[in-house]
Amino acid sequence: MTTSDKHLLIKLAAATLAGVVLWRLSKPVRDTLISVQNGLESTGEFIGEQLHEASQFIHGRGDVEFTQAGFVLDERYVASNGKIDEWWRKTMSDAHPDNAALFRTITDRNGHLLAKYHHLIEKLVDATTI
Repeated sequence: MTTSDKHLLIKLAAATLAGVVLWRLSKPVRDTLISVQNGLESTGEFIGEQLHEASQFIHGRGDVEFTQAGFVLDERYVASNGKIDEWWRKTMSDAHPDNAALFRTITDRNGHLLAKYHHLIEKLVDATTI
């Protein structure tokens, strides 16, 4: 091994060590940036919700409400393990006060569709079908 090869290896080792040290020293900065990003996301969501509600108030529109209890159990919101999407479940429950009771009937405590109601996927769920 020549002297220039040794110098090259020393430079490579020093650069690698410097990179590792800089990476370790930058961890608090990265953590702070991640924290700031998460804060901005939640603030943005809050502002978006407030603007949406203000727009609904100004334009005289409220939430959609069904005149009768019931909904179509959309397969897009039922996971392969039978778990019903929480957001969709809340949306349907808010659309009519009796829909929450329908969900309680067709799901277990963890929000999974009971096996005896799997036939209702893509069909109407109401008092007559369950």
